[in-house]
Amino acid sequence: MKKMLTLALIACSAVFAQEAAPAPSAETAAAPAGAAQPAAAEAPAEAKTQEVATPAASNEAAAPVAAETAAPASDSSAAPVAAEPAVDTAKVAAPAEEPAADSSAAVVTAQPVPQEVAADTAKAVEPAEEVPANVAADSEKRWTHFLGAGFSVPVSQFDVDHKKIDVVSYAVNVSYLGVSQSGFATKLSLATGFSSTDNIRFENSDNDWQIGSYFEIELGLGYSFVNTQSFTLALLAVIGTEVDLFESEKKEFAHAELGKVDRRFSEGVGALTLGGDIIARFNLSERMSLFASVGGRWLPVSVGTSSVEYTKDDFTRTETYTDSGYGVYSVVPTLGLMRSF
Repeated sequence: MKKMLTLALIACSAVFAQEAAPAPSAETAAAPAGAAQPAAAEAPAEAKTQEVATPAASNEAAAPVAAETAAPASDSSAAPVAAEPAVDTAKVAAPAEEPAADSSAAVVTAQPVPQEVAADTAKAVEPAEEVPANVAADSEKRWTHFLGAGFSVPVSQFDVDHKKIDVVSYAVNVSYLGVSQSGFATKLSLATGFSSTDNIRFENSDNDWQIGSYFEIELGLGYSFVNTQSFTLALLAVIGTEVDLFESEKKEFAHAELGKVDRRFSEGVGALTLGGDIIARFNLSERMSLFASVGGRWLPVSVGTSSVEYTKDDFTRTETYTDSGYGVYSVVPTLGLMRSF
């Protein structure tokens, strides 16, 4: 009888113990004794994912997982429970390590870039600021330009058909003078005015002096020995042409063929001029200067023309005679003002 009571108590205790104990999960109940192997297989997969993102953290997290996986599973339910927290811990630790790895990489790669870019930018900007100033300074020094206006008194002697003709002219002169930084100088001048001579006599003329017109154009090339803001001295070789034209007044004349007409005489001389000019400029202000020049010319070729013009109402007849010769000389002094630009 005692044995039966004892067995009944043991059976009741076992029933109560089974009801009080937690029911195994579906995964634990379904897994056999070797269920720890899938858990261990999942752990390396998670460890590999963590290793790609953060090498340092993956090594630390993989060590406990591997240790727990390699340990013998004495209890079928204990192995998966022990492995899952390690994997969860690794998963939680992985995001915390990723920002640190990314921020360190960003800091290391970002530091040199601004320094190199700043250095390159400084090198590129410095010449760009200096070049325009240097180019402007060089262009200002390369050439000095002067525009002049003056009064000249050319004195010339022509030889036309073995006859000497002396001419004194009074002209307004307009000129350009350019001087380079190296000293090279160039000149262009135009002059116009009136001429006078006493070596020309028209028929029945009572005048000792004939008054005519004067025209000259010249081009010069040479060298400037001194060219400063206050003073310029230049010597130039000059080539040009000079023309003097004289005319008489119209007078009535009884022509044998035309009858009563108006008659006028004219005579002109012209020559090719070769020579040189010396020019001196003295500064008066920042832009204005006083200049003086003296030119000497040789007249290698000269031409003289004589003509008679008959006019009757709308009818005009002109008879012209041309003679050639060899000119003698021409001296051209000039005084005036120059403006630099």
